[in-house]
Amino acid sequence: MSSESISAAAKRSGTPKATLFRWLKDADFQAELRQARQRTFSLSLSRVCYASNKAVDILINAMNGKKEITKMQFLSACKILEFGQAAIDSDFETRLSEIEKLLKEFAT
Repeated sequence: MSSESISAAAKRSGTPKATLFRWLKDADFQAELRQARQRTFSLSLSRVCYASNKAVDILINAMNGKKEITKMQFLSACKILEFGQAAIDSDFETRLSEIEKLLKEFAT
């Protein structure tokens, strides 16, 4: 996951490229890879949520004129909050899908 290409991953892991390509065709491996990517992305979104406190401070300071805020700080703060909201939305969608799945199982 941390390599830029299959060749780089093969070299880094000491695994032949042909083996990696074969694994990438395997449904179980694909599922594990998806889960690993989701976990990694989830950790990144957690960092975004943590940074949202500072983003709000920047926006409040800009709004109140208490501190000189650069355009880059302002735009970055806005993006952090947008990404944080996307994380919450994604979490909600996942939970909703789980509930729908349980309801279907219960109905059958």
